[in-house]
Amino acid sequence: MNAEFTSPALTASSKKLEGAFREWDRLSDFVAEKPLETESAAMRWSAVTTIASALHNIYNGLEDVMKTLCKSVDSFVPTGSSSHQDILDQMSSPRKDVRPALVGEDWYADMNELRAFRNLISHNYRRELRGDLVIENLKRMETILPLFLAAMHDLDRHLSEPNGDDPVPGPYDR
Repeated sequence: MNAEFTSPALTASSKKLEGAFREWDRLSDFVAEKPLETESAAMRWSAVTTIASALHNIYNGLEDVMKTLCKSVDSFVPTGSSSHQDILDQMSSPRKDVRPALVGEDWYADMNELRAFRNLISHNYRRELRGDLVIENLKRMETILPLFLAAMHDLDRHLSEPNGDDPVPGPYDR
């Protein structure tokens, strides 16, 4: 996983993205031990809860990256009760003459499902956790992470390319 970026607007995101991928690596190691295949209901519950918590942490890391981009590239960070949805929506929309969309149309729905799942975990609805829902979101995350990283590198190239116009303004250049 390479989270090194050329664009100053993205360098602040490197550590956050690396943290999300470190959590993914730990989760992958845990899942490789096949903890859901136990006969013990208590151990299955523990595994489901552990996986859900790690997915929560990973999505939080991705959202922190998106929040940083909202601030450093778009100069606007959504706030309020719908801010989590608004951040995702903002990053899935291109900004004319500023940046392409970070979250692609073809994987937006999966990101939104992960956001909703993270909300379920954040608000302590663990009693509603079902193993199949956790596994669904584990598979989603496995698909999303390489797409997110590739999109970050695409955005880095876009922001670093001289296009003959003035450079993309930073948040303090206004």
